[in-house]
Amino acid sequence: MQVPDAVRVTSFQSMRMSLESALKYLENRLPDPSDGRIDLMAFPEKWIVDRIESDSRELSTLVDELGMLSERYSCVLIPGSLSILREEKLYNTAPVFDSGKLLGWQDKISLFMKERTAYSPGSAIKVFDTSAGKMVVPVCYDIDFPYFLKSSVRNGAEYAINPSLIDSEYHDMWKVYISARSLENRIPVVSVNSLSAPFSGNSIVVQPYLHTYGFKIRTIEGGSNEVFTTELDISDLRKHIRMRSEEDPGLYSLSKDESVNNTG
Repeated sequence: MQVPDAVRVTSFQSMRMSLESALKYLENRLPDPSDGRIDLMAFPEKWIVDRIESDSRELSTLVDELGMLSERYSCVLIPGSLSILREEKLYNTAPVFDSGKLLGWQDKISLFMKERTAYSPGSAIKVFDTSAGKMVVPVCYDIDFPYFLKSSVRNGAEYAINPSLIDSEYHDMWKVYISARSLENRIPVVSVNSLSAPFSGNSIVVQPYLHTYGFKIRTIEGGSNEVFTTELDISDLRKHIRMRSEEDPGLYSLSKDESVNNTG
């Protein structure tokens, strides 16, 4: 497939809402497909607040709608993360669609505080090979720890989409994490937050770039905009991502839990 050198990402800082309201939102609030090229659409973590059973009609309806959306826009779609009840366990998990097809799900691995009492952790990091390049989807807290992206770039990841739900009191620290993960791996990162209180949007996109003999980063923030669009320049980064990964001595364990495996 022909992969663009610059990936045009449209992010939605959607308010948190019910599944019923979300279906109406997806039908009525998205831009017209003729307004301009969209390579990828991204949404926040758990902006759809319902818990949905994996074999339910509700999930089937939602998956069908999301598939049709990605087909209509001929784009990759990451509709944030959802609370999915699967085999009697609850997962915080992000589906990835590409041009009408469901490519798979990325379960959140690093659960945050009270989340651990309700949700089960994922056990695999997946690199999705899409029409917009090779990407990974660390869900919110997953990106706080170096292991996720270090494992991902070793398996070919070129950038990361991070559905998030960050209290506005911690926006400053959140952006330190996103900037560090981008700079240390030489990959662009898009982190999308909800406008609902107390989260208040202010999503961040970080783009690393070569400056003489070293790397710096540029940042773009979503502020209070419901929708904002950025371009990720990955064409000049591919060799640097690989070089950076090879420079890492890898003499430490990325996880004490051997069940957390890398999958392509």
